[in-house]
Amino acid sequence: MKVNSGYNVDLARMSLVKEGLYIGSRTDAIVLANSKPPDDKIRILTVDLEPLGIDDGDLILSKHVQCLDEPEADLLSFFDECSEFITKGNESKEHVVVHCLSGVSRSSAVVLAYLMKTNQVSLGEALVLLRTAYPKANPNDGFVEQLQLYQAMGCTVDKTNPVYKQYRLQLMASQIQRKQYASKDLLSFLIEELQYTSSSGNKSYKCRKCRLSLFDVTSVIAHEPGSGQTSFKWHKQDLYEVEPINNYQCTSLFVEPVRWMLPLLEGTVDGKLPCPKCNGRLGSFNWAGMQCSCGKWVTPAFQIHKNRVDEILNNYVRPAAGSKLEPS
Repeated sequence: MKVNSGYNVDLARMSLVKEGLYIGSRTDAIVLANSKPPDDKIRILTVDLEPLGIDDGDLILSKHVQCLDEPEADLLSFFDECSEFITKGNESKEHVVVHCLSGVSRSSAVVLAYLMKTNQVSLGEALVLLRTAYPKANPNDGFVEQLQLYQAMGCTVDKTNPVYKQYRLQLMASQIQRKQYASKDLLSFLIEELQYTSSSGNKSYKCRKCRLSLFDVTSVIAHEPGSGQTSFKWHKQDLYEVEPINNYQCTSLFVEPVRWMLPLLEGTVDGKLPCPKCNGRLGSFNWAGMQCSCGKWVTPAFQIHKNRVDEILNNYVRPAAGSKLEPS
């Protein structure tokens, strides 16, 4: 690959992570793009609020991931597509530049995800690799937690994974709590996303009073009884194993928001959850979280009392585990 001396100087402004992959700041990326030789191909991945502002062409290919450098910002959802962008550049023998505004947090998180996935190393090992080449790498605490979750999912963004869906729910809960308002558009997007990534389960739940089908077992959110204030753990080896509905300490089920709840959730952060058909009391919700009878705090909380629903299993109707039979 032919490069001019000025281009080499500008590459030297950035840090070489591995052959063909550089990391730096927004200023570094702009200078590099402007000094690029006419016969040299380059890929630029911008992880920032604003795109870099350069035109793509035969020799420059850019990708923009819109993201603030805040712990609650979602980078996890983009880790796989960013890694794919970098990998394609490496396979084509192109220079690949990853940058954010200062080259400290967001760009480092993306490069760490790439190293974890392609080198098949842990987050700790990837940090050692990156900081050896680039000592200023310092993703914020939220991005570190997202990288831990990425590692727990096998360095793949598995949107069907219950823990990934709970992660998305918690991000949405933080946003709604800040605004103190849940918009219809935001809720519709979330519910459609959760439904799209759910599979059919062998159990469903009906209103005990009117027999209306309410939700599937795949909508039930797993939690470990009375084990602290978080509703899931990043380090769990098998993220599908927790089976909360068989825990008899719990008198409630905690579920993902489902479509029939939409009119009840709009415009507020907490309230009751009546049956949409018979208006019978089912439970309540709170985006800030609620405590289960087992002592566990679940955030956000969409709580359904077990004595208000029946569990349907292979055409056999039985009360939800842990409930007490009551007259309708």
